[in-house]
Amino acid sequence: MKVRHTRERNIELQEATLQFKLGGKKVKFEIVHNLEEMKLSLTNAFEAWMVRTKDFSVENFCNYVCSKADSIVCMPKSHYLKLPEGT
Repeated sequence: MKVRHTRERNIELQEATLQFKLGGKKVKFEIVHNLEEMKLSLTNAFEAWMVRTKDFSVENFCNYVCSKADSIVCMPKSHYLKLPEGT
């Protein structure tokens, strides 16, 4: 898991790359999140999601993570990069 820190609007965001195999095929997600700032573990969230989901998409993972608390930020990196500056 690769992580890079950045600071946006007093929220500490991290970029992370999640990789796993699904049916012999490599799957790779790039996300932006604030789980560490919330004192939560990305690894634990990922492992819990893996055993509960049937939809192994980045959007589904981020929806799962965000459903745990209103203050959690998790989104695909591609969505983050499209946000206007200062958002």
